[in-house]
Amino acid sequence: MSDVMLHGVLNMSPELWSDSPIDIAQRHARYVEASKRILELEEDAANQRRLADLALAHRDIIIKERDTLETALKEIKMYQYLIMPQCQKKLEENIAR
Repeated sequence: MSDVMLHGVLNMSPELWSDSPIDIAQRHARYVEASKRILELEEDAANQRRLADLALAHRDIIIKERDTLETALKEIKMYQYLIMPQCQKKLEENIAR
């Protein structure tokens, strides 16, 4: 049953109910269906909370790793700036021989 129909049945005024066995059985079936949907939604919400917690935990790890890589890159650039001229000079000396 669609959500719209289910809401309609669940919100139906008691004055519209009949006490026939069919009506009672149908209402009971809708109550059971609504209960199952509530349980499914609660499970989905719990799964979403777990995923959010994992995402936050991994976010911290990823940020720490990014910071470490940025620091390493800065060090590499610094060494390139300091060492490359010396390497270039040695290379030129070896080529001149």
